[in-house]
Amino acid sequence: MQQLLPLPLAEHLHFSYVWHENTLVGPIVSIASADAVTPVVTTDYYVESYDGNGCYGDTSMITVNVRPRLEIDFEHIDTICPYDTIDITAIGVGGDSVYSFAWETGNFGPVITVSPDLSRYYVVNDIRFLRNSIRC
Repeated sequence: MQQLLPLPLAEHLHFSYVWHENTLVGPIVSIASADAVTPVVTTDYYVESYDGNGCYGDTSMITVNVRPRLEIDFEHIDTICPYDTIDITAIGVGGDSVYSFAWETGNFGPVITVSPDLSRYYVVNDIRFLRNSIRC
């Protein structure tokens, strides 16, 4: 959630504000002096002000950036034989591009080396609790 604040409120209570989405003539999203928005994509918000006499004042714009959804993917793994040793590499996608991985095996980092005797799942979590698994 992002707070929308045009100016320090205590000094400007005699103004009225109109918030628009995407352009100054876009849909009205609020007529409050301050509000909160939760856009699902990066969105521009414009505010226009009016004084106590209804005279048009300043306008301003703020961009609320929404990061791409955080996901975990894996590098391709060919079929392996029991007890072969392979590296499994987790790849972070989206988010803020800062990824920290914790494997269910107790390892940390994007790569673990495994030598499974049977087909099994290896589970990895991003430190922010995103979870994915791969079967080898």
